[in-house]
Amino acid sequence: SRFIFFLALLAIVFRYPSSSSPLMGDEAITFTRYGPLPWKEILFNYPDPNQHTLFSLMSNFGLSLWGDSELVFRWPSLLAGVLAVPLTYKVGMMLCKSHFAALTAALFLAGSAPHINYSQLGRGYALTVFLCLAVTGLVCALIQKGIDLKNSFVAGIFLVICGVALALTLPSNVFFILAVFISGLVKIFFSGNRDGSSFLKRVTPLLFSFFIMFILIAFYFFSIKEGLNNGIANYSQSTLNLKGFLKIGEFLFDPWGAWLFLLFVLGSVRLKENE
Repeated sequence: SRFIFFLALLAIVFRYPSSSSPLMGDEAITFTRYGPLPWKEILFNYPDPNQHTLFSLMSNFGLSLWGDSELVFRWPSLLAGVLAVPLTYKVGMMLCKSHFAALTAALFLAGSAPHINYSQLGRGYALTVFLCLAVTGLVCALIQKGIDLKNSFVAGIFLVICGVALALTLPSNVFFILAVFISGLVKIFFSGNRDGSSFLKRVTPLLFSFFIMFILIAFYFFSIKEGLNNGIANYSQSTLNLKGFLKIGEFLFDPWGAWLFLLFVLGSVRLKENE
């Protein structure tokens, strides 16, 4: 549609300039430390939280095809940053059925200074934003198609792929995955018939998709367990267990404070009042 084209073009205009600037800071570490490594070592070895696995895999693939340059190194961030803007519009339409709200959200993201910076940075943050939007949209699609198992199959496959990719981008993204999973269950519970057979048909695709996703993520986390333990110890003086998991969650909420939980209360009320 014209909105999608316009938003993609606007995102490119804001994000392409400076995407060929010299590497600095953490992205320079990413290039020098993980650029020369083979994909197996990047995927199954996690030396420290500076490694953004999915970004390095995609970036190194581009460098092997098109040669060394700052723009090629950053291509996963630039592409994800541009695509996130029209995707915000699509997901906004799925969530609120309002062109005005969806377009406003996409325009805010298009002009967001932090997101523009993420899109020009050789790290995994722009990929995180894009994949979080994708997972949210796919959960919405799966809920809408849940009664028809055949139509929900494709959405379920893409949900698993995007969820695993999100964990590969940054392990701490698993907190977002858990939040979306719980939100999806709540949404199904408050929308439509809750009798046994109907509810089971609606919830089964969601449960099955996340079950497969969690198994794959658990396998990946187990393969990098030593590096995860070191990273968790740096932030919470704990290890890869329930206590460490909760401490990392508390750390992620720190920038906003406990008042953020008020949004969950308001969201639950809105889910109950509106289908």
